[in-house]
Amino acid sequence: MLAERPDVSNDLAPCSEGGLDDIRAWHKSVESPILVAVDVLVKVRPVSKGGRSAYELDYEALAGLHKLAVELGVAIIVVHHTRKMAAEDVMDTVSGSFGLVGAADTIVVIERRGQGAVLDVRGRDVESAELAIQFNKDTCRWTLLGSAADVHRSDERARVLTVLAAAKEPLTPKEIMVATGRSDRNAVDQLLFRMVQANDIAKVARGKYALPSKIDKKESSDQQPTGPVCRISIDRVRARAPSGLSLRQRGSENPHRGAIP
Repeated sequence: MLAERPDVSNDLAPCSEGGLDDIRAWHKSVESPILVAVDVLVKVRPVSKGGRSAYELDYEALAGLHKLAVELGVAIIVVHHTRKMAAEDVMDTVSGSFGLVGAADTIVVIERRGQGAVLDVRGRDVESAELAIQFNKDTCRWTLLGSAADVHRSDERARVLTVLAAAKEPLTPKEIMVATGRSDRNAVDQLLFRMVQANDIAKVARGKYALPSKIDKKESSDQQPTGPVCRISIDRVRARAPSGLSLRQRGSENPHRGAIP
């Protein structure tokens, strides 16, 4: 269990100027240390000197801390920022060069998506995971809710069901998107398709959806053919045919009576 009152230092030197030795000294001064948190990386990044690339400086900043973590047998967490520009791979949003991602054992990124916040975990010795998280403003703590796919799928479905329950008539995907605050049409179409397959909702007309409990029975009956329907009992027709005369033969005798093919 972490200490209720952790030691806090506001004057840690850069790693290349004694910062690693400061951590070693702290490690010896406390009983059973297990964790060091550095907030933020820029405070301990080596001082830039001419002729050195950003990759070298980024890698050196974390490589020294990584080596120290192994030496002392403690976990070292380094807080860093993401860049504003979006990327297909969340790892590409880490601000700086690839030296940071390459030097760390594990990269954990908090990403805000339309469905909520996600904790994306990648690393050498951990299984990759996307976890749904929620921030509590009262306690200033994050809470793990479970797999992001499961949590957000349930939340997405719940919002669609709520919207359809409040609607007075079936809604189109566009109307559902507006009501739920979504802007990704393809994802909404796929969600509605899965919900129809699971019998959560019903597709009552072309491009319109409603709750199964709210479908008007007359609406389904109105979709049935309204033209005249002729039902012929083949057994009764055969019973009237003379012995030895096929239905085709009888029909051909008097074409005005209507032949049965």
